[in-house]
Order: sequence, then C-alpha cells, then structure tokens
Amino acid sequence: MTLERMLGIICIIYWLFDFIFNALLIHNFSWLLWYSSAGLLITGIALVTQNEVLLYSSFCALFIIESLWTVDFLGLFIVHKSLSGLTAYTKALNFTEKDLFLTLYHMLIPLSLFYAIRKTTKIYKYGWIGAVLFSSTLAFLTFFLVNPYDRVNCISNLSNCQSIFSFFYKINNPYRIFAALFMLLIFVYLPTNYMVIKVKTKQLKK
Repeated sequence: MTLERMLGIICIIYWLFDFIFNALLIHNFSWLLWYSSAGLLITGIALVTQNEVLLYSSFCALFIIESLWTVDFLGLFIVHKSLSGLTAYTKALNFTEKDLFLTLYHMLIPLSLFYAIRKTTKIYKYGWIGAVLFSSTLAFLTFFLVNPYDRVNCISNLSNCQSIFSFFYKINNPYRIFAALFMLLIFVYLPTNYMVIKVKTKQLKK
C-alpha cells in the first residue's frame, strides 16, 4: 500500500471520528457541512482512489486555507497569539482536549495533499473548477439547510464570524455568498491551480 493511500485512510478514519462525535453523539449534523470537515472526507477519498480530478480539485480548494489554519494554530501555541483569528476558538474555556484532537485534522489535510500532488505523475488543469463546485455546494447547502443562528461556514451574520473579513457582512445573503465565492476563486483557487500546474509541469519534464 502506498503512503498516499495510507494517508487517505487516516483522513477517512479521522472524518469518521468527527462524524460519530458530532452527528451521532450530539446530533449536530450541520457540523458535517463545515468546509474543512467536508474537505477532510474529500481529501481521504481523493488519496485512496488516486483520482487526479479529485486530487487537484481538493488541492485547489483546501491547501492554502488549511495551511493558513496550521500556521495560525502553531503561532497560537508558540507565541500565544492568533495571527489571523482562524484558530482563536481553540483558546475558549469550553474547548476540551477531545475538541483539540478532533480539530488537528486541519494540519493533516495540507500535508497529505502536498505529498500526494508531489508523487502523482498526472496533471489535471482544471482543479479550480472542482474547488468552486465544492465550495459553492457547501455554501448553498449551509444557507438552505442550517439554522441561521448556527455559525457553520459563517454563512450567517453572527458576531463570532466577523473577526475575519468583517466587510463581507455588510452584504446581505445570498449576495454575500456569491461575493465570497468570487473572492475565493480569484485569490485562492486560480492562483493555486496556476502554481500547482506550473510546478508539476517542471517536475515531470525532469
């Protein structure tokens, strides 16, 4: 078994722990719509199946965002300060060791995807399309299915969601969703897609 598939199995097992705790034990099914939680499952499937479409789409959708989470988390525990606010919630009084274990999958995602992309011999040029489909599906499922007082994906205008990009919350939904998706496309998905294709092309020519 390759290391990529082993990492994929670990991702899926981690997601199952998340599912059992949040969905089955505390009946919080909306938690599974979190961008990173759904991304963990997609990453696991991509790694196990070695499907280049899923792999490149997952990389475009998740690598930068989860890497930022990881950097912020390490900064929080090294210098005791959240650099961007992404991981400030881990310092809450009600944040337990169990919660810490469940949230560490954020670091597993970018490391696994980076390794898998580095090892693959295939190139898929349209990972950004898969990333847009992933994020837009989650955004609108959250908008239509999740209680507006729930902070899942920060779709609703809640105070604890405004520590980052507070200007977005001056726009009402569903326009705010479209604006956020457009920003992700321009500043995350397309640059990541360009970068990974350029690097892989050079790597495969050697």
